[in-house]
Amino acid sequence: MTVTFPENYGSTDLAGREAVFEVDVKELKKSIPAPVDDELAKKMGLESLDKLKETVRTQLQTDYDGYTKLKVKRALLDDLAAKHSFPVPQGMVDMEFDAIWKRVEEEMKTARSEDGKSGGEAGEGEAKKDEPALKEEYRGIAERRVRLGLLLNEIGRGQNLQVTQEEVNRALFTEARNYPGREKQVIEFYRKNPHALENLRAPLYEDKVVSYILGQIKLTEKPVGKDELTRIDEDDDI
Repeated sequence: MTVTFPENYGSTDLAGREAVFEVDVKELKKSIPAPVDDELAKKMGLESLDKLKETVRTQLQTDYDGYTKLKVKRALLDDLAAKHSFPVPQGMVDMEFDAIWKRVEEEMKTARSEDGKSGGEAGEGEAKKDEPALKEEYRGIAERRVRLGLLLNEIGRGQNLQVTQEEVNRALFTEARNYPGREKQVIEFYRKNPHALENLRAPLYEDKVVSYILGQIKLTEKPVGKDELTRIDEDDDI
């Protein structure tokens, strides 16, 4: 098999050069659909096909409930942002923007790296060309986040809403389960780092305030299709 390395390949000795690879095929496999029956359920650790269906149905419902909650929360925050405009501390905006921009730069760096491996043309040049516009866009997002954070905090304070230690502990254990085999280290890290622990507490408090607000208004149900419900718009940035 003859291939040509991309011009921007990581190794300059190979960039743009043609190479011949010999491939020795050892085995060919073909995927065959498995029968959906009790035997399949047992292979997945369940007692019967009915139990498997019930498990899948429950998981789908949980997923759809999550998407619904996200959509409703986004609509509420959009409405709050549209109806409340007040000056916010620029120091807080700068800190939020720095955190956002650091993440954006990491994502652009990763994208350029992957693009270089695939031999594409996009990369650092495009990122630099769009940087001023991107910074302006993300500074607007940072200001929106700070304003909404202050607004939600004021509502929560007025209603004496609080996040309990038990709720924080549940969030901490949930986070730790994302790192199998290192649960103790993760828990110890958060308990020794108040700032990291606050990053777990903050979204819990935000969700509690949002739930309170939603409890004060009348919601109208609207049937939507799966694609519309699960679609995450590119500008969805709560």
